[in-house]
Amino acid sequence: RVSFGRKTMLAQHVKAQEAASRLTFVRTGIRYSMSMKPETRRERLARFLSSTLFNNIIMGLILGNAIMLGIEIDVSSQTGQNEIPVWFGVVNNVLVCIFLCELVLKLISAGCDEFWRGDDALWNAFDFVIVAIAVTETVVDLAVQSIFAADGSNSFRVMRALRLARTL
Repeated sequence: RVSFGRKTMLAQHVKAQEAASRLTFVRTGIRYSMSMKPETRRERLARFLSSTLFNNIIMGLILGNAIMLGIEIDVSSQTGQNEIPVWFGVVNNVLVCIFLCELVLKLISAGCDEFWRGDDALWNAFDFVIVAIAVTETVVDLAVQSIFAADGSNSFRVMRALRLARTL
């Protein structure tokens, strides 16, 4: 015959074993309960975008872009606008594409409503404005270069104005 105290102790022992086994499964990355819904792509993307590694990479790219801009301005002031090495433009275009991809991924992961009205809405709006200006500058830069290449003209007055606006 089993007493009430013994039944309670056995029930507590079984609960403790189940909790320990769930904890073991959680620690090894295996989901224990079928009631836990799997992580969606949006949730995984949001977790990736908020990871320390991703944020450090983006911050490094922002810092690198600022340094490149300073070097480009220094080189153009010493050698003239027409003498700037081509690789400055290539690096700038790659960085703009990376920043645009980051913005689009943030918009996808947060959704339009959360992106514009959530906790980070002001930062998202700031990012959007900065990236929109950079994309506009890049598109105009490429368009002007292709127009002048077709004309055979060496006049880069429009590009000088854009570079000046970019520094401001």
